[in-house]
Amino acid sequence: MKAILSFLILSLPLFAVSPHEQADDVIRELKSWNVPTLGEYFDSKVDVNFPGQSATASMPKAEAIAALQQFTVQNGIKTFELSSQREAGLMYITGKLTGGTKSYNITILLKTRDSQHRIITLRIS
Repeated sequence: MKAILSFLILSLPLFAVSPHEQADDVIRELKSWNVPTLGEYFDSKVDVNFPGQSATASMPKAEAIAALQQFTVQNGIKTFELSSQREAGLMYITGKLTGGTKSYNITILLKTRDSQHRIITLRIS
């Protein structure tokens, strides 16, 4: 019994999700462009900036998800195309959102909190 318990305790880190895998999950959610699911990666407060806004607004998670959903519906956003991804303490993801007749640039900044990547900034221009 002790041997089984020891094995389980020692093998637990093998089943943990690495930050790199979490980054891949965030990119996968961006590519599927399912806002409620993407919102699961939002931090408790998110700095958000949409086209036509002169300043970035700091919003609670639920409000940021609702604002992004509204932007998606109003602009017919269907897809995300990854342009760049880099990590140096913080993770930056840039890409293009397309829908209807327009496309938008998007920049996302993620920070690791409690060993999970969390979106802290979302800028669309």
